[in-house]
Amino acid sequence: MRLILLVATLAITAFAANTCEYVYSDITVNPPRNYTYNLNQMTRTSNYYTGWENPDRGYTYIMNPCNWVTNVTACSTGTATVCQVSSGTGAFVATVASWQKSPDASWGIINAAAPTSGAKQTFLNGDICWIFNQQRIRTAILSFNCGTVQNTFTVTEDDSTCTFNIQISSPYACAGGSGPSGGGGGEGGLSGGSIFLIMLVCIVPVYILVGCIYKTKVNGTSGIESCPNVEFWRDLPHLVKDGAMFTFSGCKKGSDSHYDEL
Repeated sequence: MRLILLVATLAITAFAANTCEYVYSDITVNPPRNYTYNLNQMTRTSNYYTGWENPDRGYTYIMNPCNWVTNVTACSTGTATVCQVSSGTGAFVATVASWQKSPDASWGIINAAAPTSGAKQTFLNGDICWIFNQQRIRTAILSFNCGTVQNTFTVTEDDSTCTFNIQISSPYACAGGSGPSGGGGGEGGLSGGSIFLIMLVCIVPVYILVGCIYKTKVNGTSGIESCPNVEFWRDLPHLVKDGAMFTFSGCKKGSDSHYDEL
């Protein structure tokens, strides 16, 4: 039973986590104002965003924000959030930016004078390129502009630094991070984790209050004994301790473990 409770707790934590959210605090106003950008809605499982350079130099760029491209094997292997392929053959050229390789992307605002205009990510973890017989890491600056849905984007490469400037427009890049569905993206509005937490905060106090009233009226209890499932709450510190020990031990059952084998 304790193992089930632990697994449920871990699942709730993972479900509520947000992996691609940026909060910009404008301290030039009093009180400071926060702008939230949630780009998780732009992640796709297929029909990835496609980009080209202008002028065209024979390359096609495939992008999957907040995740990586999987329709080209080498892109998937390199966990490429931006992948460069040949326009003619579709052959892999390079990982321009990786979602999982170190260092992680850094966040920033596109225009501090107009914070609602969008946010940007800077990646310094692409494949090696050669410039004047010197190795350089491919750098990518992804600018997510607040606007209408676009399935394509533009790429401008600085050959002297091997830096790729990418511009894409999306309603999910607007402060607040919500917008209509766009060709493979998710629905706008609150995430499932946010809805779950709101429901939890609303339901738990009602459950405790109604339970206390019921046990007091029907069972004649008083004080702490009127609390619903009082034994569980008394045992909760031990459950937390056991769960922490179980997690830090690599989820392996020890000789004194209270967990049941699955």
